[in-house]
Amino acid sequence: MTVQHKTPRKKALLVILLSLLVLGLLLVSAFSSSLSPLFLAAPEPVADVVQENGNLSVFFCPHEICEQQFLQVIQESQETLHCALYDLRLSSLKKAFLDKSQFIDVRIVVDEQNVRFVDELPPEMIRKATGSGLMHNKFCVADSKKVLTGSMNPTENDVFRNNNNLLVISSKALAENYEQEFQELWQGTFGRGTAVPHPAVRLGYIQMENAFCPDDRCAARIKKELAAAEESIHFMAFSFTHPSIANILLLKHTDGLLVRGVMEARGMDERSQFSRLQYQGID
Repeated sequence: MTVQHKTPRKKALLVILLSLLVLGLLLVSAFSSSLSPLFLAAPEPVADVVQENGNLSVFFCPHEICEQQFLQVIQESQETLHCALYDLRLSSLKKAFLDKSQFIDVRIVVDEQNVRFVDELPPEMIRKATGSGLMHNKFCVADSKKVLTGSMNPTENDVFRNNNNLLVISSKALAENYEQEFQELWQGTFGRGTAVPHPAVRLGYIQMENAFCPDDRCAARIKKELAAAEESIHFMAFSFTHPSIANILLLKHTDGLLVRGVMEARGMDERSQFSRLQYQGID
């Protein structure tokens, strides 16, 4: 009697435990599926990669001749030169733009708070960017086949004093991306726009992904790349105020990755993530 009485009890208990286990797994699955890694909204997957035979050159200012590289792009342009520049104060470049405009189509978008520094250029060449945020681009598209971009503003400070980078890229696909962005800015579309036609481009063995903020969800793309890091993250930022990007650095540091960064002292206001990262042990 004792054995016959306990057997259905054990079966019932086993069924309950299995039911609870299944329920728990379903809850975990539902919770996990509602969140991307690190509780972030993941960007859409990158479309097909465009393969080209272009090239990429990188220069670091001020110890490399960034001014000469910029001038060379201007002087070698043969048909069109379209630029979006947050600031433009370097006299040599303004003169080069003016001289080149006698022969080809030269157009420049400048942020509204710096447009006063280009008064000597013809008004038909300049378009003032206005909007709720800064027009912070620094790029030129030459002849729909070459892109000049990077952190450098064409000013005395950024070329000869501040640490900056300048990239010169020969790529028709990337040039198409930047030309589309330029046309949106030139027509007065600020803070929004269409997605880039070629989000991923491979030049030989170099693969690049190209996005414009805020249209192409740049923060989500940065988070995705950082979340995929397996060994180390090294970063340099003039201003670092984005808390959820800082969260990933902290998580990666906790996971044992080597995380190190350099920030500009003048960018450390009350919104800066510097103290928070340093307090948690990031170098």
